[in-house]
This record gives sequence, structure tokens and C-alpha cells, in this order.
Amino acid sequence: MNTHISTMRYAMQIAVLAQLLEQRERQIEQLATVISIKDEQLATQNSAAMEYVARCNELEARNSELARQRDLLALEAQERRAA
Repeated sequence: MNTHISTMRYAMQIAVLAQLLEQRERQIEQLATVISIKDEQLATQNSAAMEYVARCNELEARNSELARQRDLLALEAQERRAA
């Protein structure tokens, strides 16, 4: 009888542990899904940031070119006045 009780107790403990293991596996799957979503969000944000940097660099180059042209026009105007 004691052997039967011990066996039943172990079976109950195994069932509880199996249930806990299933819960943990579900939690791991949920976390893996969250990580995947966060990775996609990060990749999207990184891509947008890179596009923003590229656009800023283009605008900065354009601004420099316009400033150079402005300075050349000012110099030409100054030379005409001096002539």
C-alpha cells in the first residue's frame, strides 16, 4: 500500500511539473514572439533613421552649395562695384 501511495504521489508531482513545464514553454514562445516583433520594429526604425541621415546629408550638401553660390555672387557684385 505504501508503494502505491508513493507511486501516486510521484505521479502527481510529475503531472504538476509537466504542467509547469508547459506553462514555461508557452511563456518562452510568447517572449520569442515579442522579441521578433521588437526586432522588426528596431529594423524599421533603423531603416528610417538611415534614410533620415541620408536626407540630412543631401540637404547639408545642397545648403553648402547654395552658400558657395551666394558667396560667389556677392564677390562678383563687389568686383562690379569696384570696377
